[in-house]
Amino acid sequence: FIPPPHSILKDVQKLEPGHLLVWEQGRVLKRSCYWDIPTPSGQLSNVHEATEQLWSEIVSSVSSRLVSDVPLGMFLSGGLDSSAVAAAACELRDPSTIQTFCVGFDDPSFDESQHARAVAEHLGTTHHQETLNADTLLELLPQMIRSLDEPLADPSLIPTHFLTRFTTGHCGAKRQRRRRTLHGLPHFSRTQDRTIGRKSSVGTPAQSIEAPCPGTAGLGK
Repeated sequence: FIPPPHSILKDVQKLEPGHLLVWEQGRVLKRSCYWDIPTPSGQLSNVHEATEQLWSEIVSSVSSRLVSDVPLGMFLSGGLDSSAVAAAACELRDPSTIQTFCVGFDDPSFDESQHARAVAEHLGTTHHQETLNADTLLELLPQMIRSLDEPLADPSLIPTHFLTRFTTGHCGAKRQRRRRTLHGLPHFSRTQDRTIGRKSSVGTPAQSIEAPCPGTAGLGK
């Protein structure tokens, strides 16, 4: 990964996230930041209040992304983030109309598809699963290299590409959530705790939200 404004090409810069650039007559007229992470307005009084506010924000965000004139699908790993997104979608739509997709692996040490199936069964979504094996992975690798703009060390690229190709035959638009918001993996929770200098309180309301979903609440432990 090459962070902006740098790029793999000499004398070529990337526009930073949350920035805009005005180009006119062969030169840059303006470069500015139009969005930043807002500063929290205040401390929430208790875990219940934090849980309710977090869930309200998740549902609101998912609602704005369910507007489409073609069938929608969403990636479901069974972790906290994707399970929360799927649960919110099922509050807003008939669960049977929600299509969820998961990639499994023939190597049991990497396969977590059972968690996705458990969440899908609990929510009542129309679930689809495809298995990625070593032969298919080697077949996809040249395609992935050609499609990348620059070197990117992300092991999820091939499974994501494989899953996207699989979903194309089922729905016209896919929605993928940004991972780790709910600290589904211990590494991200520890990093956040060190950054803010205190114990993170996100894990508790997140686990409360996901508690009714079997196979998900304990994944971050």
